[in-house]
Amino acid sequence: MSSPSPPFPTPVPKCPNDLFNFDDQCVLVEDADEEIMELYMSLASTSPETTELTIDDNSGGLGFLNSNESILEITIDLTPPLPLSSSNVPVNGGSVHKRERGQKKKPPQNRSVDNVVVKVQQDLGMLKSKKGDTGSVLWRSSLHLSTQLIRQSTYPTSYPRPIFNSDILGKSSILELGSGTGLLAVLLSRLCGRYTSSDRLENLKLVKKNCEINGIGIEDGSVSLVSNIEKDKDKEKENRLLKVKPNENKSGQGHSKMTTIPEIRPKVNLEEIDWIAISQERKSHPERWPSSPTQEKAEYDLILAVDCIYNEYLVQPLIDALAKYCKKGKGEGNVVWVVVELRSSDVLTLFLEKWLTDPSGPWTIVRLSEKMMGHWDNRKARWVGWVGWR
Repeated sequence: MSSPSPPFPTPVPKCPNDLFNFDDQCVLVEDADEEIMELYMSLASTSPETTELTIDDNSGGLGFLNSNESILEITIDLTPPLPLSSSNVPVNGGSVHKRERGQKKKPPQNRSVDNVVVKVQQDLGMLKSKKGDTGSVLWRSSLHLSTQLIRQSTYPTSYPRPIFNSDILGKSSILELGSGTGLLAVLLSRLCGRYTSSDRLENLKLVKKNCEINGIGIEDGSVSLVSNIEKDKDKEKENRLLKVKPNENKSGQGHSKMTTIPEIRPKVNLEEIDWIAISQERKSHPERWPSSPTQEKAEYDLILAVDCIYNEYLVQPLIDALAKYCKKGKGEGNVVWVVVELRSSDVLTLFLEKWLTDPSGPWTIVRLSEKMMGHWDNRKARWVGWVGWR
């Protein structure tokens, strides 16, 4: 007697505001335990060579890029993806064809390789003096996410199913929860309509500083919030730290013409948001998080939280913050995007359980495919991206 065939997965619904392009490998999350078990089984089945981190992992497992240097100068490689050819196109979803024996690999064409260079200042004193204050250093998930989104924006024809619908993203308003050092604000504010970085006040000072040293303006309404931060004096044009430049080839002869980012000076809004205070307010006034659709139009199209799930004490406050800013409405609702590195399975399970059962829901949660999220320096990524809405 043959065993029953496994049930078909539940189809993934369309993103309500069309901001995300879900592909056929995205998964509808319906059970927290099953979701986390599947993620970690996939990670465990991968060989160590494809999961090994290539960065300075001195974080004790949390996910810091480098917690020893006060200033990080980061170069994001934007090498154009290889064009599809008969030698590397999968057939019927299968593996890539290998070259015939004796067939030589064609040398790559002479082309420029664009880099994005950005400098990030960290506050190591805050990290060491305040236990649990991890927002003062750069986390690797922010860097890898920025890299993937910038690559997809730079070479749209090479990504037939990018994470975002670029036309909608260009008009969208984004609220980032827990902005930390502000790397995402620096790099993604050029891609969207309006970008708001939020965090506690002491972290917003760091966001403001990193925006300014990378040529990103601060909206007038939020300057007074962190007015005690002095602006950098040495803003000479040649020291502008966010730029695009071609690499030199092996002969040392690079392209003579500099390719620069268009002279559009984006601005970032800063907003002080304390999840703990939001959670306390929700307990005192639960009626402010209605379970029924609201007529109020969402102020933000996307609520972004990158690597904010590492401490079970902050799980419920983060859920409450998501519920506060994610509006539930027909045609007027917005979406949440939670990106997190796979560390503690217990904390992630707790987060998903609370998110799925949040009384302000019901929530629809979709896991983005590995193809959409991208790899980590040609290695299997140790992260997951969930898109949710009410």
